[in-house]
Amino acid sequence: MRVLTSLSLGIVFGLLTACDAGGTDAQATAFQKAESLQSTSEAATPQAPAETKPTSVSDVPMPRQAAADADKATPLIHWDMRADESSIGFKGVQTGDAFTGEFKSFTADIVFVPQNLALSTVKAVIDMSSFEAGNKDRNEALPGKNWFAVKDFPQAVFTTDDFTGLGDNNYEAKGQLTIRDVSLPVTLPFNLDISEDGVARMSGTLDIDRSDYGVGQGAWAKGEWVDLTVGIDIEIIADKRP
Repeated sequence: MRVLTSLSLGIVFGLLTACDAGGTDAQATAFQKAESLQSTSEAATPQAPAETKPTSVSDVPMPRQAAADADKATPLIHWDMRADESSIGFKGVQTGDAFTGEFKSFTADIVFVPQNLALSTVKAVIDMSSFEAGNKDRNEALPGKNWFAVKDFPQAVFTTDDFTGLGDNNYEAKGQLTIRDVSLPVTLPFNLDISEDGVARMSGTLDIDRSDYGVGQGAWAKGEWVDLTVGIDIEIIADKRP
């Protein structure tokens, strides 16, 4: 502002001087000098940057939010397990001989959405005192502190973290299995068939090392008499909830 003011005063002073000097030629020369000075000043004066319209947040794509909205729009599908037609069995080897058993009482809270596995969750709770192990000796030993310790740990729990589709009705569930208050990650491969009338039939097998969960202690800890590997066979039949 000070530069422009000084320049303007100089132009006016020059014009007045030219007029006093009197001549038309002098006035013309003064005007030409004034115009030249003004052009030089305008060229040297920094120009304010053009105003830029700020970008609105709503103009920025939000793919994550869109995906979340799509998930919200997908209805959850709940399934009611048929307890009398479903089973959880186990199998092992004792002194070289294979044996099988089962848990007769368990529950399963099932949300399974085939078209959106990210919404799917399962929580199964097993009554550890409800087992049948195939003979009297095992039936008497397994509830004790060296094995299931059912008085202190009455339940085993399996909860899923995520599901993966493998094609041809085959899936994989990753989750946490808790036995005797020890929780470890496991991966359960399974096959699932869903009929047109809304009946789901699932079957899968999971192998675990029983010593990881403290099942079988003392003389049974090393697998000398009973193998450390135990297979868990799961068969679930459930109806799609209306």
